[in-house]
Amino acid sequence: MFEDGGYSSGGGGVHPVVGVLDAADAVLADGREVHARGLGDEDLAEVLVRAHALAAKQAELFLRFLAEADTRDLGRRLGASSTTAWLRDALRMRPGTAKTNVDLAHRLTPPAPVEDYAANPAAGPRTSRSMPATHTALTAGEISTDHATVISKTMARLPPDV
Repeated sequence: MFEDGGYSSGGGGVHPVVGVLDAADAVLADGREVHARGLGDEDLAEVLVRAHALAAKQAELFLRFLAEADTRDLGRRLGASSTTAWLRDALRMRPGTAKTNVDLAHRLTPPAPVEDYAANPAAGPRTSRSMPATHTALTAGEISTDHATVISKTMARLPPDV
C-alpha cells in the first residue's frame, strides 16, 4: 500500500499524504468529544462556517487524488470496468455521484504544462476546460463541492469555442 515515488509502507519511507490523513483523522477524532453546549449563537455560526470550509478543503484533497487515480486508470487495474465503477463499489456511491466526482476531479486538476499534446494524451480534452479559479476557491474552503459541481456542469455545456 502507498507505493509510489520511492514511498511505501513495506519498509521505505511513508508518503507525506499518509501523515496528513493520520493527523486529520486524529484531530477529527478529538472533535467528536467536543459539544456545542456553551457556545453562543455567533460562535456556533462561526463553527458551522469553518467546519463547512474544512469539508471543502478535504474534498479538494480527495478530488486531487481521484484525478490521479483515474489518470492512472486505477479502477481497471484494480479489476473494475473503470475508476468510476471502482469508486462506486469501494465507496458505496451512487453511479451518478461517482461519475460526477471523477469528472469534477479532472476539471479541478490544473493541467500540466505541455508543449506536445500528442505526447501527453492526459493533457488533452479533459483538461482543456480546467477550472483553476474554482480549484483555488475549493482549496481555500470558499465554495462547496456542490458549488464546484454546478460550475463544472455549466462549463461542460458551453460551446468549445467559448
